[in-house]
Amino acid sequence: MDTTNISGNVKQAMEIIAEINDLFGEVTQWAGNEADAAIKQLYSDWQELMSKTENAVSKPFLEECTKLVKRCLSFREDIVGKSQFFAKNAKDKISSINKLAGDDKNVKSVLEDVLKLWNDFGQSRLEFLFEKAEELESSIRDIMEEVVRPVETITETP
Repeated sequence: MDTTNISGNVKQAMEIIAEINDLFGEVTQWAGNEADAAIKQLYSDWQELMSKTENAVSKPFLEECTKLVKRCLSFREDIVGKSQFFAKNAKDKISSINKLAGDDKNVKSVLEDVLKLWNDFGQSRLEFLFEKAEELESSIRDIMEEVVRPVETITETP
């Protein structure tokens, strides 16, 4: 058995794990910078809209609410996209790692550590951001329903 080839394969497997780790870093950096800023801005814009609105039963208010809802949806789509991006790329790389590393316990251990980090921190951070955007969207929709409900009741009365 050629041990040079095995160590070369293990080295290549470790390089691919480093690529997965870089993907993890890319996604967590996005979550920590752009995504955090985006969710804070959404909440800030919602608070500003509520504070400057004198009459919630108005077309401009509902239009602004609709815009915020669309931004929440778009943000959630971005989060799902980042999660799927990592998952797809990692999955493709894991099969290569397994072929190259064979039964090498060190490679499998390092890979497990990287995937555990993703599950414990990366994915959970994205889930948190997704839930925050979903909560905000739900709050906005609830307000919109409350605003529209009295108008509908008034127009339905004979």
